Amino acid sequence: MTATPPSPGASQPRPRRDELTVLIIDDEPAVCSVLVAMLSPEGYRCVPLHDGRRAVEMVDLHHPFLVMLDLMLPETSGLDVLRDIKAVHPNVIVLMMTGFPTVETAVSAMRLGAFDYLQKPLHLDEVLFRVQRVIEHTKLLAENDDLRVKLDHHRRSQRLLGKAKSFARVLDTIDVVATSDANVLISGETGTGKDLVAREIHEKSHRRGKPFVAVDCAALPDHLMVSELFGYEKGAFTGALERHPGLFEAAEGGTAFLDEITEMSTEMQATLLRVLQERQFRRVGGRDMISMNVRIISATNRDPAEAVRQQRFRLDLFYRLNVVPIELPALRERRDDIPLLAGRFLADYARHHDHPAKSISLEALDLLRGHNWPGNVRELENLIQRLSIMTPLQTIEAEDVRKVLSHESKPTVDLTECFGLPFRKARRVWLAQFEKPYLLRLLAEHDGIVSRAAAAAGVDRKTFYRLMRAHGIRPAAEN
Repeated sequence: MTATPPSPGASQPRPRRDELTVLIIDDEPAVCSVLVAMLSPEGYRCVPLHDGRRAVEMVDLHHPFLVMLDLMLPETSGLDVLRDIKAVHPNVIVLMMTGFPTVETAVSAMRLGAFDYLQKPLHLDEVLFRVQRVIEHTKLLAENDDLRVKLDHHRRSQRLLGKAKSFARVLDTIDVVATSDANVLISGETGTGKDLVAREIHEKSHRRGKPFVAVDCAALPDHLMVSELFGYEKGAFTGALERHPGLFEAAEGGTAFLDEITEMSTEMQATLLRVLQERQFRRVGGRDMISMNVRIISATNRDPAEAVRQQRFRLDLFYRLNVVPIELPALRERRDDIPLLAGRFLADYARHHDHPAKSISLEALDLLRGHNWPGNVRELENLIQRLSIMTPLQTIEAEDVRKVLSHESKPTVDLTECFGLPFRKARRVWLAQFEKPYLLRLLAEHDGIVSRAAAAAGVDRKTFYRLMRAHGIRPAAEN
């Protein structure tokens, strides 16, 4: 930890609240309130929870550095909650609390991984002293070189989060395949994180010090794709004023990521297959063969086997690329990972903009779990960013989520439906559907700063504010 809480009466800088979150689990609201009153003035971000059965979910969401856990809970034992937390988050520090301490319970808690014991009734000096001990312990751990390496890797992999069995298999496969140079074909719906998996394989492989170069195979026609992949010589075509290396040259020694490979024309697929078989190519307009040492990772949002049956994907190229297949599950197939991901996105957004992370209520989480997520993890991330900007209070409630989801689920107006209307009415109907999502998108892209959003829209701030008021959008400054 980079921050240390001040001792009572000391004049020291306060720790960053988004780094020092304390999860308080006690069925008595009065106890939670007392602890919040003790810790909040010292700079800690406190999250109270009265239902121990949702402890793991809240650790997933808020990533606390400390859990303060009551031993006696009505629906479940504090020791059972401790066991559940440690099974999923073994590095989270847990401080047990009880008004009826015994040697047996203390020993049991320590065996299960509790860091320390705190006896009720709670006293300010004692609470701050124990929390200070946790901070010092955490600082010592952070100085360990091995842990620092793991934390560095965690920052790279922070969006590849999940506990679901289907996603755990993906992570295991990444670890295994990263040790080889085998071609990998990643399949999964749009927004599931295929590019992140490709980068993770590269970063874990012996090629990590070399380039990772990506190309969208759906974005370019064949004549441009050839130049993009293989490069061209000066004078090869009109406008080729100098030699230009292609993707395979740029990725030499590293990894080439061919995204949406099944959208490449079958003719271009045949060219690519020949290059992969021979491991050499010519630049456009060139005569010399160039050898390549590049690992190939491909991705598609289609079912690769079905694409082969539909003759969209050459069978021989499929076999060449599909040495190790990785299929990413849709977010709706791993709904229990949503709190973990939502918590990460809230923390990332807050850290990026240097302000305290917002929290999200359990009822709001339940709504997120129930959504179908056609855009998968990318859709969830965008929604969390929008909620971080537009929610007026520090806690995102169910109603905030409901408003955003209901807005996103509204069907857009079909242009043909306006053809039978008078011009002025047709324009009003169309603009009503266009303006609000346009304004929200601009605000999201510019962190809620109206002046920047207005500049991007090409209008003055006064006009932008007027449009926001017309659609019931509150500026971030009012939030």
